[in-house]
Amino acid sequence: MDDETPIRHIDFDSDWLYNGESRLDGFYYTNEGVNTRINIKEKELKTIPLRKLTKYIFYPTRFKRIYLDNEKNSIRFISSSDMLRYEVENPKRLSISETKNLESLKFKRGWILVSRSGTVGNTSYVYENFECDTGSEHIIRIIPREGYKYSGYIYAYLNSKVGMNLLKSNTFGSVVDEIETDYLEELPIILLNEKEQKKIHEKIIQVFQLRKKSNELILEGLYALHKKLNLPFLKKETNYLFNSSTKSWEVESVNDWFRLDGGFYNTESSKAVSIIRKNQNKHWIKQINNLSIKVFNPPRSSRIYVNEANGIPYYSGTSLSQFSNYSIKYLAKVHKQLEGVRVRKNWILTTRVGTIGLIYIVDELKDNCCVSDNILRLIPSDKIIPEYLYLFLRSEYGKIQLSQIKTGSVQDYIPEEYIYDIWLLAPDMNVQLELGKYVKDAMELRIKATLIENKCREIFENLVFTPAI
Repeated sequence: MDDETPIRHIDFDSDWLYNGESRLDGFYYTNEGVNTRINIKEKELKTIPLRKLTKYIFYPTRFKRIYLDNEKNSIRFISSSDMLRYEVENPKRLSISETKNLESLKFKRGWILVSRSGTVGNTSYVYENFECDTGSEHIIRIIPREGYKYSGYIYAYLNSKVGMNLLKSNTFGSVVDEIETDYLEELPIILLNEKEQKKIHEKIIQVFQLRKKSNELILEGLYALHKKLNLPFLKKETNYLFNSSTKSWEVESVNDWFRLDGGFYNTESSKAVSIIRKNQNKHWIKQINNLSIKVFNPPRSSRIYVNEANGIPYYSGTSLSQFSNYSIKYLAKVHKQLEGVRVRKNWILTTRVGTIGLIYIVDELKDNCCVSDNILRLIPSDKIIPEYLYLFLRSEYGKIQLSQIKTGSVQDYIPEEYIYDIWLLAPDMNVQLELGKYVKDAMELRIKATLIENKCREIFENLVFTPAI
């Protein structure tokens, strides 16, 4: 019948079956990786197996992990999700003394990292961001061969739509997708001339330098905020009952919400609020509800996802924190709550479910995109500068209050009405502008880095996917 959905199929030579991995699952032969390989072959693009550009492609075996809460005698442990983030907030830390073969687990500058299970094929690059950190066995390490100076070129290729299609094309697993190193070794890499390889490599180095500088600006801004507003750096307090592992503290009364959960009354958040309310500049002391800031999250609704060409970018809390564009989904333009989930430039976003209290500011690249209803929206007023509000909420004085107001018996979440009671300092506009400039400059660097990286990816995508004239 004419209205029946056509069956997706592809014709291929038997050599694909006998000379390959003898795969019998249809996905292996109908995914985008197949079309990508066909395009590369038809356009007679010069390729080389990845193994010829690399010294070693591996991932470590599973190992015993002893985590520590402090930085002393510990080292950062990066997950396959962390490796895509602009900033890794609150990473896990491995014990240095209790981790066997620690040196073999450390990342080295110039390595390319590829997620091998779960969300397969996400790619990152080791610059100063993860140098000497350790990482999960779910991350494949690609070590360029000695004498090959353009590891950024390999990263740009694997991080393009071309590389991503090829990486995902050989996934296997009935429950969790996985890829293996032997497949990566034979992955065809389009080989441009050395001048182009060098150019792309240098652009990728610039990208990660810009991201490093943006992170430094945020940290400088947080330090400047403490100094300018006379806010002491908080020390983590731990009170124990009879020297046991049970945390305890004393409260004189419950607040107007009649919360009975102990965490709401912890001494750290009480101390933070007390310091804010005792600030010598009394007219700076405000709550969110004093600043005409609108706080809301859209109602839940069904989500219809489509391909990139026909949809609007839809960000989750995870994808907002990542520089990779491949983790985002695309929402159909017929979505009933489309306008409700759109966000605008300079809105402040905070995760409100699960991992709560992560703060983002909407930049021009995400302006008018859609964001999950699990993320609260804060729309600043003319009484507070968006970049300053972002910085204050990112500070320990903001984070500790966001952590305090969370509730939920099974999964943590933040009711939107609780946000209005958060205490902060709203200094004069000239001070807000001075502190907010750190954030503004940092976001501009991130946008610049993204645009440069996109241009590098487009070089390969245009070669493979642009129709012949």
